[in-house]
Amino acid sequence: MVIKAPGSSHIDCTNCNITVNNVELEKVDSFKSLGCMIDSKLNWHCEVERKIKQLNYRISSFCRIRKYLDFSSKQLYYSAYVLPIFDYCCNLWSHCSTRDLDRLCKLQKRLARYTYGITTLQMQQQQISSANLFTKLGWLPLEKRIYFNKCILIFKCVNRLAPDNLCNLFTPRSAFGETQTRSATTGSLFVPRPNISQYKQSLSYDGTVIWNSLPHSLTACQTLETFKKQLYKYVD
Repeated sequence: MVIKAPGSSHIDCTNCNITVNNVELEKVDSFKSLGCMIDSKLNWHCEVERKIKQLNYRISSFCRIRKYLDFSSKQLYYSAYVLPIFDYCCNLWSHCSTRDLDRLCKLQKRLARYTYGITTLQMQQQQISSANLFTKLGWLPLEKRIYFNKCILIFKCVNRLAPDNLCNLFTPRSAFGETQTRSATTGSLFVPRPNISQYKQSLSYDGTVIWNSLPHSLTACQTLETFKKQLYKYVD
């Protein structure tokens, strides 16, 4: 698979043949690695399509058994069978197109209605918004859930709780001798300068911007468990 950066469509890779040990490698537009579909354009459309198929199957199964489940069992079904699909590799595929992300959000809203036992018409009559429904269920909307997971990953990296190759993506401002500035004393990270716009989607840049936007009461947390509890209140 040949990956091209946006704006390089003028580069023709159709005749690009790669040979290893006299064996020509097969050309593909997408490839599954560690359970995540990576496509040649890095727009994550293939991964979103795969997740939509998985979610439709899980929601269909839920509809067949929900009349036999009480409310707590429905919540358990969501946590065990649906939430892992949303969470897995969300730090990567969350940079998909707005349209693809909206499709996933609609599936989450549909399952929320099924879990709470309310129709779209009843929501309109009772003036219940999707945000209110998520609050009643104790769920985070998908976009907030992605943000929540990103913050947890960054906390692990900053506090050396993640593998070194991830931790080394972030550099505190204090490492540059900025010990007297406010940003250094509050634990802010150095923001790398992107040379191309796509770099802004990387963990090193996007994660740094997110971390620096968090209040000091969060970034100063000493344990992961404390950070999760405080972060959930902040995001919710």
